[in-house]
Order: sequence, then structure tokens, then C-alpha cells
Amino acid sequence: MNFSNLKNTARPLFCLFAICFLLVACGESDDPDDTGDALHEGEHGLVLEAHLDPDPPQSGAAEMTLILTVDGEPLEGAQVSVEPWMPGHGHGSNTDAVVVDEGEGIYRVDDLSFSMAGLWEIRVDVAWDDLETQVVWEVDVDG
Repeated sequence: MNFSNLKNTARPLFCLFAICFLLVACGESDDPDDTGDALHEGEHGLVLEAHLDPDPPQSGAAEMTLILTVDGEPLEGAQVSVEPWMPGHGHGSNTDAVVVDEGEGIYRVDDLSFSMAGLWEIRVDVAWDDLETQVVWEVDVDG
């Protein structure tokens, strides 16, 4: 076996492997749960778009904006509540989130907090016109 031929073959293969690894490691995910942003469809034609800041979510205080539409139209005047829940530990946050109706289907969530790193659920209850639904999604909160 000729060592120089092995060396000449191994170097390009190593470079190809390294490039593939970097492309996969640095690629962006299309999974909204990886970033804290979410787009969900609930019952009765509800579409909920959520934007969480910081993104990706960190333990501690966070801000969230919800954009609610029904059949493509902004949902105004809904009763909205938000509860962060840590299913693995069976507890919620140490503060109660406060939802403020900003108008035109935009709802600002104040006092949102994740008390520790780990897997959390964000539970959003929405009620309007004798209808109600709950939308739940998971976020992975960093420490």
C-alpha cells in the first residue's frame, strides 16, 4: 500500500466531511419551536402567530406578541390568557402573564417569565363571540 496515495485520498474526503458537517451545523431550522416563534391554527378558524423575545427563549423575563386572526381577519376584543407551563416538572411560572389588547388583532404579553431552562409549553386560551379554544406549543428554554 502506498502511503502517499492514501494521504492524497484521505485529505479530500476529510475536507468534504468537514464542509458537510459545517453546512448541517450552521443551517437554519424551519421548526418554529426551535426559535420560540409559532404559527398555529386553532378551532373555529383561529390562526395564532406568536413572536417571543428573546429568540431563542432564555430563562428569565420574556416578551411575547400574539397576532390573532379568524378567517383572515384580525380578531379584536378577544379574551386572551397565556400560561407558561413546564410539563416535566408539573409547574408554571413564578409570575402571572398579563395580556394587553393592542387592537387590530395584536395582543402584547407582559410579565411572561420562564423560571428555569428546559422544555416549556406555552398555553394560550382565546375566547370570543361565545367561542373558545386553546392553543399549546412547546419551546426549549435555554439557561
